Amino acid sequence: MADRIQLSLGVLSGNHVFLTGMTGSRPDGTMPAGLHIQFRQAFGKIGAVLQEAGLDFISIMEMTSYHIGLRDHFERFCTVRAECVPDAVPRGMAQRAHPRCRGSG
Repeated sequence: MADRIQLSLGVLSGNHVFLTGMTGSRPDGTMPAGLHIQFRQAFGKIGAVLQEAGLDFISIMEMTSYHIGLRDHFERFCTVRAECVPDAVPRGMAQRAHPRCRGSG
């Protein structure tokens, strides 16, 4: 999908790697129905980009995630995040609901 829209999933700049926003879509661009699967897909993509740069999740210093209907699925997101990202990192993680989408399901 990234190739079709000519998007870099990650960019190396000096000693930093910056990742683009990752969705929970499959490689063919379709979106799985289950949120748990979408979250796993997104973290899998992040992990693949980090691995290509010779890094892993412990290397993350900051991560911001954007959600629609955060209150409805926050626990599921936190469960997947805890499985993928070691405790206490990333140090500056924040979850945000897009202002126009708050309360959406």
